[in-house]
Amino acid sequence: MKLFAASLTVLLATANLFGQNPLSKDSRVGIPPFEVDFAAFADTAKGKSRLEVYYKLRNVGFSFVKKGNEYLAAYEVEVALQGENDREIASKNSSEEFTVPTYDQTQSMESYRLNAAHFSVPPGSYRIKIHLTDNNSKEISTAQRKAVVPDFAHSEVAASNLLFIGAFADSANLPLFKKEGRIVIPSVSRAFGDPDSLLHFYFEVYAKPPDGKTVRLEYEITQRHKGAWVKETDSLKLAAAKTPVFTSLPVGKFPPGDYRLKVTLREGKKELAKGEAEFKMNWNWEAAMVYNFKDVVGLLRYFARETDVAPLEKAPVEKRLEAWDKFWKDRDPTQATRENEAKIEFERRVRFADAYFNYMSLPGWKSDMGKIYIRYGEPDQVDEDQGGLRNTNPFVDEEGRYTSNVTRIRQTGHASQTWYYFSFRRAFTFEDVTGNGSWVLRPPFDGRRF
Repeated sequence: MKLFAASLTVLLATANLFGQNPLSKDSRVGIPPFEVDFAAFADTAKGKSRLEVYYKLRNVGFSFVKKGNEYLAAYEVEVALQGENDREIASKNSSEEFTVPTYDQTQSMESYRLNAAHFSVPPGSYRIKIHLTDNNSKEISTAQRKAVVPDFAHSEVAASNLLFIGAFADSANLPLFKKEGRIVIPSVSRAFGDPDSLLHFYFEVYAKPPDGKTVRLEYEITQRHKGAWVKETDSLKLAAAKTPVFTSLPVGKFPPGDYRLKVTLREGKKELAKGEAEFKMNWNWEAAMVYNFKDVVGLLRYFARETDVAPLEKAPVEKRLEAWDKFWKDRDPTQATRENEAKIEFERRVRFADAYFNYMSLPGWKSDMGKIYIRYGEPDQVDEDQGGLRNTNPFVDEEGRYTSNVTRIRQTGHASQTWYYFSFRRAFTFEDVTGNGSWVLRPPFDGRRF
């Protein structure tokens, strides 16, 4: 531990902090190739409901090939719907080629492709299966989710699934995302966390017959073992067979964790319909100062001496943010600039670890992989056993040469992988002991190998 503190204290004093392991490049470790979500709504076809499947494909999940001055990716997607006994009910296919102008954009976590597939199906239970084929690497990635499609036609009042909104768009070329004349971009990951942010969502209320009565809407956001964070009410007039609802709730001050949104429609005390959906709050530093301060201070021990951390622990609640900023100002490698590269990089690593190294109820920044990632950043090299993990996304130039020594890893079974940090003379081995993503650090825990 002394060696870690000493080495990182030296790094914090230099202008090229974390320079050999920049988070903004080759951030492939632990990243899923795509994310999937869905929502069900009433359909115009008799006896049917409409199941909308959304999928988000990040640039960093593709292999790109240099083509002239640009970088080319090509892929195919099949979205299949299975019913009882795994019988395929329907499937839809799409393909695309796209280019980006810079190498950095091939590695971007913020750049992605978003698409959807709509199915008109009878109410019931289904399995959504998605096959993504990377036409450059020929690698196939799969994902599946269970979906229960409600029957909206046989209730006096019914509510659709809740659709979490990531953004609104102006483009007229996105018909699959149109809701009441607006282009609604789904938040496929259901992850939020910007300070002062709002949780935007959409749902539809169906009335049979639409008699114009007014019902009460109850909104509640809860967290397991911690009760309700939000309770709000509103009114809604059911003047049509379908009443669309766009609304939002404040979540910017929520601490990181998993939450549940519940919407209930009532007439007096009678419950008419309800909808529930889970979402996640990512790491939010302002909220962490209030709710996770001990954890925040604990993370700093990866980088600083105990004598430097102690004053932070003693800071009163109203002074915590000020003390936090002072801690990092003293360690700013470029005092003459407005940006504090050390602080930005540290906070970015924590957010990344929290988003991609979580396992069940264990936050990503508390996991073994997360702790190593926060301390050392992106590994210089990743080795994996042949039985469980494979390199699935090498970045190659026109001659087929690798231009990155860190590739995205896809889990395929019981496995282990080793992260190498050559400048620190460290190597850390993790084993997936259960076969479902529970990566555990194996000895030597300090990573001393060479």
